[in-house]
Amino acid sequence: MPVCFICFVSVNSFKILIRHIKLFHSFEKIIEYKCIEPSCIRSYNSFDSFSRHLLNHTVVNQQFTSNSHIEPMQIVDNLHENTNEEPDIIPCSEISIQAFKDLVTKDAIILVSKWYDEMVVPRNKVQILINDIDVFNDKYMQILKKEVLGHLEKNNSDKNSISKVSGMFDVVNNPFIHLKTEYKRLKVLEELGVFIKPIEIAIGSRNKNITKNDNIVINLVNVNICFIPLRCIFKVFFEQPNVLKTVLKYFQHLNSMTGGIICSFVQSEVWKSKFQNNPDKIIIPFFLYFDEYETNNPLGAHAGKKKLGAVYVSFGSCFPPEFQSSLNYIFLALLFIANDRKQFGNQNIFKELINEINYLQSNGIIVNLENQNYTIYFSLALIIGDNLGLHSMLGFSESFNANYPCRFCLCSKIDCNYLVTQDDSKMRNIENYSQGIAIDNLSLTGINELCVWNQIDGFDAVHNYSVDLMHDILEGVCSYDLSGILFEFIINLKYFTLDTLNNRLQYFNYGPLEVQNKPQSISIDVIRNKKKLKMSASEMLCFSRHLGVIIGDLVPINSEFWQLYVLLRQIIQVVTLKSIQPGHDLLLKTLITEHHELYLKLFPTNLKPKYHHLLHYPLIMSKVGPVSHLWSMRYESKHRESKLTAHSITSRKNICYTLSVKHQLRLAYRLLSKTNALSLSFEASNIGKVIDISRNEIEKIENNIFNQTLNLNSMSFVSWVQVKGTRYTTKQRMIIIIDIKDMPIFVILKYIFFKFQCDIPFLIGQLINTIGFNEHLQAYEIKNSDELLCISFDSLLIEQSPCVCSTMSDGCTYVSCNF
Repeated sequence: MPVCFICFVSVNSFKILIRHIKLFHSFEKIIEYKCIEPSCIRSYNSFDSFSRHLLNHTVVNQQFTSNSHIEPMQIVDNLHENTNEEPDIIPCSEISIQAFKDLVTKDAIILVSKWYDEMVVPRNKVQILINDIDVFNDKYMQILKKEVLGHLEKNNSDKNSISKVSGMFDVVNNPFIHLKTEYKRLKVLEELGVFIKPIEIAIGSRNKNITKNDNIVINLVNVNICFIPLRCIFKVFFEQPNVLKTVLKYFQHLNSMTGGIICSFVQSEVWKSKFQNNPDKIIIPFFLYFDEYETNNPLGAHAGKKKLGAVYVSFGSCFPPEFQSSLNYIFLALLFIANDRKQFGNQNIFKELINEINYLQSNGIIVNLENQNYTIYFSLALIIGDNLGLHSMLGFSESFNANYPCRFCLCSKIDCNYLVTQDDSKMRNIENYSQGIAIDNLSLTGINELCVWNQIDGFDAVHNYSVDLMHDILEGVCSYDLSGILFEFIINLKYFTLDTLNNRLQYFNYGPLEVQNKPQSISIDVIRNKKKLKMSASEMLCFSRHLGVIIGDLVPINSEFWQLYVLLRQIIQVVTLKSIQPGHDLLLKTLITEHHELYLKLFPTNLKPKYHHLLHYPLIMSKVGPVSHLWSMRYESKHRESKLTAHSITSRKNICYTLSVKHQLRLAYRLLSKTNALSLSFEASNIGKVIDISRNEIEKIENNIFNQTLNLNSMSFVSWVQVKGTRYTTKQRMIIIIDIKDMPIFVILKYIFFKFQCDIPFLIGQLINTIGFNEHLQAYEIKNSDELLCISFDSLLIEQSPCVCSTMSDGCTYVSCNF
């Protein structure tokens, strides 16, 4: 284990050792940093150089080769706690030429893989980088080699040492000797098992004009899609350190929860009905996401010509909350030209993927961890996406102006325009779906074709309880509601001017986290013509949550238009919950009914299709749990990776294969660098600058700590810390929720510190008295106190992000929350 050269304390990893020195030993004042690892006598004058040296210490990779089998119920007990331990250090003086060559080759592979990982670096640029490095080395390495060997000979060094140094120079001079061409590089990555090559599958053919000998010739060419075998992806992913153990431990935690709380699909009614038939198997659910996106300029002359359809798989519901939003756990499964699906049909496009999913459900895969083999089965939980993507994929009408536009019910278009609650008698089921297929009339049934995904065991289109609050609510209902409400407030009722609204939007304190989602100024043209507000989904969520404290003091309490906003705000509050309790679905149903009735009363229009989709949210929440786990937000971010790559290249000849290979190369780097590995221990991923706290200030803190005795003399304070994806800082006024059982308890973050030999950071916050909830502003009124509270970061409510605090014109202070 790494040891501190100052206090000789042992720590678990080099990363923690670096943080230990930074926190507790005034690292900026140290003159010499010494490495005291076995057979290493290096010292440094710079802390940064010393840190890089520690992180680059050569390690021996532990290999597991056992093929023994173990029963599924014993897995968590047998996956030992030592999966994060650092391997033994190789003494530098004992390394052989071959071992040194292997190390250089390994690092060269990782370096090349890192270049491939850059989204905006085309693959041909990697070849240029390698060529330039080789030219640079050839120019200077031989001079350096000759000089060093000359000095060794003058000092009468033994021939073996001179030969060894000469060989090392030759290795460093040509580190990419086995990686000279892209063919060799991809082959090496493939042999290492980290590069899973996309498979091109022909789904049909079409005529194409080509020029041959100055003549135009019509050739019959194959139309291909790019398919990535899921069995290979799942195997390498679940053989990463701690991945399987984290999933199984989280499953145990979910199953042990009481009180009817549901915070994952694994606890849902739908999954329990599937899992109860196979209680002795390891079955892991996954989501399938489908969407189409534009790779060319959407406003350019070539828009639509290379629009792609992408299918991703994710395990978001299987990981603890702090990992669920990571793009590292969303994998590409299929990529194709969007127009090819329209020409050749869903059956041809998705056939191979359907067969793969059936294989994973029936046969599973075998993963090897710590000399043990585990058989894991995978089950398709839900197909998710936006409304158009789901309708096209599942075979329903792709027009929301059709006679029967809903995939959940058989309500007609006219009924949908005015329906304010779900009609249970018209819900789609297996029986009426089969009748609709037999009728074979889109106008009478809303069914375009038999769902090809029904070929998957245990899946049925009418029971695919999936909605997307990003498009339905944030980019739909919110935009329609708020544009109409603001029109009434500004144009008709004249409660305030547009300039007043924009000024408040600009200068409102959004806090250190929400500021990145700050809404843009609204134009008068949008207000006058009741156009949809031009905001992204994240900006609309921020705008909707905080509108109450932004302009609520300018609106009369009895305003019906404001009551419509309050209902909308409460709906958003429920649908964005990360965990739900019994009764939340009934509450949501009541709120939606009241909202729709009031909307029809206030505005002379009918309900748009997205309002109708909202009627089914309570049912879906009762079936699959929190609907916030189903939204498209993170998958849209996944599109961005391919869009950036597409914009950095000029070729569109085989864009699907180009982007698929790039995606798999990025996955290869994550596997090589172990960035997919999960940490089982709670620790801060990053920390800010160490700050000095005066003795008088420390005494003041200790005297004001509420109901605690605390000695802060040996603590190390920092300006900020990043914990489980959230950055907490003392530089801005950050309000943190520490309890929500009855009335929320808030604290203002004042100090962040670490205890000696403890990886968990602590916070000291100024306790806030919660006076009550203001229904009009949709915010909690608070009042500061002098009491301080000290708690550890691992006891915080991870699903609750820091809140926004505002002081109104009457001098009262309010906190608007995200729950």
